[in-house]
Amino acid sequence: MSRTTQSKHTRLIKSLAVLIGTIFTIMLVVLVELLSFTVLKIRDNPQPFLVDRKAAGVRTVGKTTELSYIDPHLGHARDPETIDGLGEVPGFAVYGDDHESDQELRIFALGGSTTDPNDPNNWPKQLHEVLRSNGIEARVFNGGVSGYSSNQELLKMIRDVLPLEPDIIICLNGLNDLGFCQSVPGHPMVHPYQEALLRSITDKKPYLFPSTSHVIGRLLNRLSISNKQVTGMNLGTSVQTTPAEQWERNIRIMRAVAEEFGVEYICFLQPCMGVGEYSPTPEEEEMFRFSIENRKGNYIAQITEFYQHTRETSSQLYFCTDLTNIMSGGTDLYRDARHPNAKGYRVIAEAVFVELNSRGMFDREVNTRTAILADGIDPEITREEE
Repeated sequence: MSRTTQSKHTRLIKSLAVLIGTIFTIMLVVLVELLSFTVLKIRDNPQPFLVDRKAAGVRTVGKTTELSYIDPHLGHARDPETIDGLGEVPGFAVYGDDHESDQELRIFALGGSTTDPNDPNNWPKQLHEVLRSNGIEARVFNGGVSGYSSNQELLKMIRDVLPLEPDIIICLNGLNDLGFCQSVPGHPMVHPYQEALLRSITDKKPYLFPSTSHVIGRLLNRLSISNKQVTGMNLGTSVQTTPAEQWERNIRIMRAVAEEFGVEYICFLQPCMGVGEYSPTPEEEEMFRFSIENRKGNYIAQITEFYQHTRETSSQLYFCTDLTNIMSGGTDLYRDARHPNAKGYRVIAEAVFVELNSRGMFDREVNTRTAILADGIDPEITREEE
């Protein structure tokens, strides 16, 4: 055999050895990944197999620069520099004189984007104008944030509102509870932004072979004597509840907490297109159709079922008022399917004023809740019976 032939055979054998070694290594790595994946799945902690596509993406918290602040309990918050007056009392836009008097009411409004002070014509601001025009001294604190549901309202009320000694707490809500659109599945009290933040801290897996990486990381963490690392997150007990049931649970808790601290609480079920007896203009009908086409699932079925239950609940709870028909008789009151325009917000502000006034909440000498209980009336009576 010539040297040239022998050299070619030697190179061929080396190439085959490298190829076989590479194939064997890949198969071994895949086998280890499969074993790790199986073990984690059995232990109810499944990880992606072979490729974690989420790890390759960029994680963000918040949708816009205005919502770029992280909140440990609520998920996200507004940058106070984006709205005039938002930084005076952290988390609230304040309408009214800075120099409070003993007779001045402190009214706090909570809600989602339909309350958010980002809209210069928001209803809490217009409520303050209505109060002032009727000679009622009050400061209105607007704590609404786009993307908040009744879950965040409850937490914000306990954490931020009560320490500020409110006289009246008002919630305008409903839509952000619909379909748990602002909640992690199975964990309605957890906002998706919170989960995104926690995952950005806990998910340190590489793009490839995430299960093997997870197992090795846990193993090294267990063997380590010090410098323990965060290896996972806990979102609490998974609960099975409907959006309407969760909404009712939250407003009942808010009412109970407010009562315990001697604060008046009232919840308003918010209006929206597609619910109630409002007759939209042709332009509003087009907006509504566009909104439906760009939403996941059967939006009409979801909104119908949700409002059927929440409207019935509103009629049974004395501290809740249904505003779903408040726009009936008007025209051109919405800027999109879920948000009123300036005229629509004025309608809401005036309706809120009328309801608060009818309940005697502007009389500092009378506590409506105390008067109701003193008469021996069951707190769960319907508003009609009341």
